[in-house]
Amino acid sequence: MAMVSPDPNTTSDANSTGLSILKHMENEVIALKKQVQNNKAQVASLRTRIGSESIQTLKPANPTVRLNAKWSNDELLLAVQGVRQFGRNFKAIAEIIGNKTENHVRSFFVTYRKRYDLDAILKEWEEEHGPFDIKEEKPEDTNSTKDGLPSTSSVGTSNSTSSSTRGTTSKSH
Repeated sequence: MAMVSPDPNTTSDANSTGLSILKHMENEVIALKKQVQNNKAQVASLRTRIGSESIQTLKPANPTVRLNAKWSNDELLLAVQGVRQFGRNFKAIAEIIGNKTENHVRSFFVTYRKRYDLDAILKEWEEEHGPFDIKEEKPEDTNSTKDGLPSTSSVGTSNSTSSSTRGTTSKSH
């Protein structure tokens, strides 16, 4: 067998073409690495903003949210993370997801309780934050005390007289 030696002119052209392709690819890699670094910096700044601001300022304004009872994979993940962050505060979880109501989230909790081991997640949340009090969700009644009982100032004030004025004459309304 005879070996044919390549033409020196064609090999130098092939080498220069290969080198230019490698140089171009190297420049692309460098540009992509810079883009990754910029993205990491943006993510870090957003994380610090989330810590200092409420989530409402970061949510996009979308007044025409369409409610959907079917759960996508992303919504399921958000709901599980919501239980990790908010416990049984279904209203807060529904607000984070965006297109689910509080009742949708309650249904999710019951339906997916075993599949996602939500009881263990809830137990961890309660160990960290204490038991969830349902009264936290409802606005406080101005005529009730902290324990939910009517305040003494509002008891017996309608169409009756107080104990300090019983001895005096008063007109009935």
